[in-house]
Order: sequence, then C-alpha cells, then structure tokens
Amino acid sequence: MIEFAGCAKTPHSWLTALVNYYNEDKKHIHEFFLSKYFGDRSKTVLICKKCHKRFTLITSEHGICVANPENNLHHLHTTTLTKTNIASQCCYCNFTVNVVIHEPFIDIQIFDDLQKRRFILTYSPLARKTNGVDNEPMIDLFDTLDTFSRIVENFIHSINSDDAKRKIYINSKVFFDNLGYKLVDDQNFFEPPPFTNDYIVKFQHVSEEIDMKVMDMSEKTFKTFRNPYKYKKPYQRLQFILGTEYDPRYRTFLPSFNPIYATLGCVSDMNDEILEWAYTKAIEESPEKIPEYLQAIYEVSKERNSEPLRNLVLEQTQEGAADGSRITLL
Repeated sequence: MIEFAGCAKTPHSWLTALVNYYNEDKKHIHEFFLSKYFGDRSKTVLICKKCHKRFTLITSEHGICVANPENNLHHLHTTTLTKTNIASQCCYCNFTVNVVIHEPFIDIQIFDDLQKRRFILTYSPLARKTNGVDNEPMIDLFDTLDTFSRIVENFIHSINSDDAKRKIYINSKVFFDNLGYKLVDDQNFFEPPPFTNDYIVKFQHVSEEIDMKVMDMSEKTFKTFRNPYKYKKPYQRLQFILGTEYDPRYRTFLPSFNPIYATLGCVSDMNDEILEWAYTKAIEESPEKIPEYLQAIYEVSKERNSEPLRNLVLEQTQEGAADGSRITLL
C-alpha cells in the first residue's frame, strides 16, 4: 500500500496508485470494469477482472478543482489507509474521495483450482478424462462457466417477472439445497426461496464474478465472450468524478510506478509546469522533506533534459546555500 503514502497526489497519480493497489494478496495491475448492478449516481463501483475485488468510490462532489486556478487539478492527501479503506481529501477545495474495498463473494482460489483441474489428459486421443472419469467427453471450463453465467443472469432478470416463482426440475438435490430451494413433491420439483434483497444481491455478486472469470479466460484461450460490451471501462466515469482525462489502462505495460514522479505525486507524461507546481506544493506542505523532493525534481530534469526544471533545481540549491541548509544532490 506504499503507493498511497507520502506526498499528496494529482488525480492522475491517485488513479495510477488505485490501479496498482495491492495489500497482502498477489501483486497485479487491476483491470477495472464498472459494475452493472451496484453503481449509481452517488457511488461508483469498480470490479477487477483479475482478482474480482470491488472498489466502491464515494465522492463529495464531481469534476475539476475550481479552487486551483493554476491547473484545476485536485491535490489529494491520503487521510485513511487500511486494508479495506482508502480516503483522500483535496487541500484546495476539500473535495473527498472514499474507497471501500470488498473481497470477492466467491473465493478466487476456487476458480484457479477449477482451471487447473478441469482438463486431465491421457495418452489416447479416444480416451479422455474429465474430473477423473474415463471415456467422458472433454468439458471446457470456459464453456461451463459461460453457461452458468447465462443461468444466473436469466434467474436475476426473471425475479420481477410472472415466472419468478416457477418450479424447476433438477437431478442435483444437494446443489439446490445449498441455494435454499425446497423439494415440494416427490417428482424432484424444487421451489426457489423468498427473493429477499440479500438473496438477490448474492446472485448479482456471483453473476459479475463469473463474468469476470469468463472474460479473463476468453482472452487467454482466444474464445469469444458472448457479450463483451455489457461491462464498460470506468475511465470516462472517473474522468467525470475526478476531473482528469488520464487513463492508466494504456500504461499497464510499464512498471507499477515510476518512483521519481510518484515522489512528487505526479506521472511521467505531465508537463514541466505541472511538475514545478507539484514540487512547490510538496515543499510548502512538508518543508522537512525538501531534500527528497529536490532530488526527485533533479532526476526528472536530467531524464527530460529540461532547462526550466534545471533552473528550478539551481534556484533551490542556491536558496539552500544562502540560508545555511545543506542540500546534496546524488
């Protein structure tokens, strides 16, 4: 969680930190989609295709920072940082963004185990095994999950229809017992449980998480996900609430962070003017960290071969010499 610590962040850097957020789980770059069931005007719910965690963003307002006429960027200070909560506040306009992180409803390890065990090949092309059974047709986990996704989605959509309480026939009594269905006669007809809000929400979680796994597998197995457009990328929505056009998904091939820019709460494609502004804000808010921030802006000036930033470094080192403080650039 170190990416959210330290210097206050521009929305660009804050979003990059969110995309790269990890706690004790396996480190990865999140690929976010908007939840199709749980988001509304008051909150934005993101679900990661890889780990299935949900990130619920609640903001005090939407848009650019009108209190910062220099560049209209929020300057976001992290106020809370725990396993399940990240909260930040802009020091210009008191804009706040609160992120609540939810674990997936289905343990991601279940999907991983299924994917490892679903195919059990034998030496004979005529005798294959699925889950250890001889001479049974090979069952593709992608097709299985895709079909299950359709079943759950159709069930959710039927809740408010006239057929919502229709009895169903099934051979697997244990499976439907676990779902809360009741056997209503001796012909293996099952009646669904009452459709409480909690029950519906559980199915919605299951539907989205299965879809995320199917989408992930479709890319790796070159199969077509039946409806890739029902989940939208979140960056237009994030632009609306944070007032930034920055899209970190195009930078997923890069290392998780460029530490030089992250030290200043910035990202590498910001212009010199914004970097100078960020440096000035950083030393104003934390003067005890001037050597650290000056070292960062010095490294950036070398990387970019930027004359304005070199002049800023020269000016700052001369000021340090004048007031008796010692600043050594490595």
